[in-house]
Amino acid sequence: MATAGPNAGGTFASDPAVGTIAWTNPSNAASVNAVYAECAELGMGPSDGEYIKVTNFGFSLPSDATPTAIKFSVVRKAFSLGGLIDNLV
Repeated sequence: MATAGPNAGGTFASDPAVGTIAWTNPSNAASVNAVYAECAELGMGPSDGEYIKVTNFGFSLPSDATPTAIKFSVVRKAFSLGGLIDNLV
């Protein structure tokens, strides 16, 4: 079975389809280097951050290929009195 990758995303954007708080620097999600994308919490209650939409992975698949799995990893960090809850990953 042939494999390829890892491929990093090429475009990072705050997506307002869900949530009300935009990410101020979503392109910082491009690598694991202790420089994080940030979404500021509003007050003491729960806050809904927008999605970080990552696209343009540069996949190049033959026309007869059928992908059977995609693997990804997420690194997250919270500075919040209320904690951090992922809505969807």
